[in-house]
Amino acid sequence: MARSKLNSQSIDNSAPAVYLQGRVKDNTGAGDGTPVNEFVYGDMHQAFAKLMSMYQVNYNGLPDNEANGYQLIEALVGLASKNDFVLALTSSGGVLSIPIKLASLKTNESFICKSAVDLAAETTVKGSLDNSNKAAIFDGEFKTGEYVRVINGADNVEFIRLVDSSNLDAVTTFLNYLKATTQPVEDTGTSEAVSTTPKSNKSVFTKRVIGTDSLNFLATAARNGLLSKEDKVILNNLGMDRVRNIGYFAGLDVKGQSVGTNYTTSGNITAATKKQQISDGDVIEVTWDTPMDNTDYKLHLSVQSQGNIGFDNDIRPLVWRPLSTTKAEIYLEEVKGVAQNLKIHIDVIQL
Repeated sequence: MARSKLNSQSIDNSAPAVYLQGRVKDNTGAGDGTPVNEFVYGDMHQAFAKLMSMYQVNYNGLPDNEANGYQLIEALVGLASKNDFVLALTSSGGVLSIPIKLASLKTNESFICKSAVDLAAETTVKGSLDNSNKAAIFDGEFKTGEYVRVINGADNVEFIRLVDSSNLDAVTTFLNYLKATTQPVEDTGTSEAVSTTPKSNKSVFTKRVIGTDSLNFLATAARNGLLSKEDKVILNNLGMDRVRNIGYFAGLDVKGQSVGTNYTTSGNITAATKKQQISDGDVIEVTWDTPMDNTDYKLHLSVQSQGNIGFDNDIRPLVWRPLSTTKAEIYLEEVKGVAQNLKIHIDVIQL
């Protein structure tokens, strides 16, 4: 425990906030000054002696001054400078060198160096101020101009490569850490040195599915690939019967029945009526019960003879047109003035 001069005799304690632990008093000639004794000055000398010992500075026996140097300042700065200054890290003869007294470092004491060399095959570090050596171990292969944290261990000195804004790119490249890609590099898709990002990946995926590059990635007869819109329609229709209505109407005699005649129907065909006669043909309006998705459908028509097959064949090819999602009209025209007895089978197919 250090001793306070306040406990000595003849100490001025009139301003304790200004002079901590009191102020030394001059002797006015009446023997009232602060004594020059071990109690007052012993701890002060011992403090400097401890600094000299801790930094292993040998007393040269000369007064501290500009000519002889300041050993007490050397000891004080020596202890503090390792943490207050960035020290130079060099290499000579395969040995790393730091301007410190290596032997005086405490275990786990650390400081920062700036390297003037690339780490090579060095395995030893030397303190150039005391020429003491110690084994060196490394966490990261530091380069010239980079900062290194140095930690003194019980058996070795550890060098840790520090990363900051000046060397971040070099470190990530050296350690093969992937960096974010640019959009042009992502578009090309050939680099293994960068990492995709959600934004760039989305852009490329869009281009290859529905954008300018899609033709290079859609499936063909020769290769697998992404799906085209045509293929999507086909897949949507798998398992969905596009024939929505099947049935017939019967008893038709082309040009032989009056407008308004209703024919016998079956299946999904719920009504068939002669709406108009045009020259030698009839316009028949047919209705079915299951609405189509839209008018983009087709009628598959098949003519069945129910009488004289020779007479029933005397008609021209059938034509039709959609009226709505539940109705269409069919036109039949005969080529000879003979009587027919026709049944018209109808499949309504969604396209």
